[in-house]
Amino acid sequence: MIKKFVAILCAVSLLFAAAAVSAAADTSGGAYDLDTPVIVVAGFLDSELAYNDGNGNYSDVTIYSDEADDILAALGDLGKSLPPTLWGLLTGDYSKLRDFLKQNSEFFATKLEWLQMDYDGVTPKYNVHLVHDTSAKATQGVYIYPQSFFRAAQNLGISRDNLFSFFNDSRVGQLENARLLDDYIGQVKALTGKEKVRLYGYSGGGQIITTYISQYGYKDDVAGIVMNNSPILGTSLTTALLDRNHFNPDYPLFMDLALKNDFQPLLGIVSKLNLKLINNIFYDIVNQLIVPYMVNWGGIWDMVPAEDYDRLKAEYLDPVKNAKLIEASDKYHYEVMPKIPQMLVELQKKGVTVSLVTGTGSDLMADSKTPGDGIVDAIHATGATILPHYQQFKDDYKQVNACGGRYMISGDRRIDASTSFLPMNTWFLTNSFHDTYSAELAARLSLSKEQPDIDSYPDLPQFRYRQDFLSPLAVSADNSGGTRYLTAEDGALTISNSGREDVTVLGIKLKNSGLSVKGAANAAVEAYGSREFKLSGSITSAKAAVVDCVITYRLGEKSLPHTERLTFTANPEYVK
Repeated sequence: MIKKFVAILCAVSLLFAAAAVSAAADTSGGAYDLDTPVIVVAGFLDSELAYNDGNGNYSDVTIYSDEADDILAALGDLGKSLPPTLWGLLTGDYSKLRDFLKQNSEFFATKLEWLQMDYDGVTPKYNVHLVHDTSAKATQGVYIYPQSFFRAAQNLGISRDNLFSFFNDSRVGQLENARLLDDYIGQVKALTGKEKVRLYGYSGGGQIITTYISQYGYKDDVAGIVMNNSPILGTSLTTALLDRNHFNPDYPLFMDLALKNDFQPLLGIVSKLNLKLINNIFYDIVNQLIVPYMVNWGGIWDMVPAEDYDRLKAEYLDPVKNAKLIEASDKYHYEVMPKIPQMLVELQKKGVTVSLVTGTGSDLMADSKTPGDGIVDAIHATGATILPHYQQFKDDYKQVNACGGRYMISGDRRIDASTSFLPMNTWFLTNSFHDTYSAELAARLSLSKEQPDIDSYPDLPQFRYRQDFLSPLAVSADNSGGTRYLTAEDGALTISNSGREDVTVLGIKLKNSGLSVKGAANAAVEAYGSREFKLSGSITSAKAAVVDCVITYRLGEKSLPHTERLTFTANPEYVK
């Protein structure tokens, strides 16, 4: 389903894992709760909608795998014609780009036509509704995206009969979906005979959960909640789509999606283009062909961050025609959203397990200045202080909150987790696009009977890293895992190559660390393989907390040398 979501946002912004998981021992001090039903709350646009012609005939009107493939194929076609297209852009001819974007936007607009809502933000303009029977009985044991969560949960021992899926219409506001979730929870309790349920929300599903808690939490029906990549305080992506001044697409990310990591030689050309002019072309087509069909979606407005809401509401919504939509979204922004951070703390005090998981390091597809997972900005998802891609905290930076003396700055020095809503119960997966690489962690958190914290799972630390989408290489220290910390216990660096071609490492330097790397001259790392490089020296002689790891390598046999710079933190006292 993520391909569908990516395709939608590729079209909207106009260029806009089912991995096997293994059971792991619970080290949180309490057994997994396999008896309480778990409800998976579907994310934004992850529930199928269909048009009913009144005679019992249904027509699918949502974008699913076949149309998503068409959009991504079109992006790929653009990639194949990039040289002449880029030459045209360099010489001031933007016609091919404009034609391509308009063509694909019109394709997408034909789908959005059927998904329009009336001015109230709740009533569909056409007879388009959820396809599925959404009752608890019909959705018991039914998989919904992300399927990897279901498999991970079952690997931990919960039965499929104790897993439920809450389908929802993303077009309506979160207050309406929270009302429907409350009814659904009642059905699950009646069907299973259990007093409580656990809730797992992926993406927009987490926003529905926090809204439900704010409105119906007094019923005490919930034993635990997990929000995974969830815009619980909105996402700046919506602002970027509605505000020209915030529309600044992440072009390298789009190229990566279209060209599958084969675009590095083109980055230099892209950097020379008139990106402001390209942004205006993108934004004009978004505003003319896409936004009009979605402007009355209550679900879109509830994803606008509070700091942008009043300004954008005044620009797009009619105070008379949209009175009911405004009333509902006003209530959400003025009464629900401001209380969410403290509400999560109070839930924990009442014995409800609460955990947050988010991706970061990719920046937003339509706003490359905002850190996130490409779709959801991590700041509004967690409350953490996070710097944009390619920036880092300086050597003398001190975390904002003491957190009992716990060190909460990420190894790459871009995240200060001390400002999170729940610092000890928030996990970050860097270089994770809006996907479910964290499904195993989410399953453990969802089933944990006691409140887990960032020390509960040594194999799943608070800060984890996948390889940067711009590079096939991932680097980690042997005893500190993928955390990007260097401690006195680390004796080697491991370089993994996720690319299709062999890599020849020409040299590795760890500046300011007191360490040197052995055997890093002309060392081969096979495609899809890894290699360990021994360290010599002492980290305790590090001159600064920031360690600049510089790797020079050649991709394949004929390419020019590449240089990759990664930030590590030298922290000899780090023991967790």
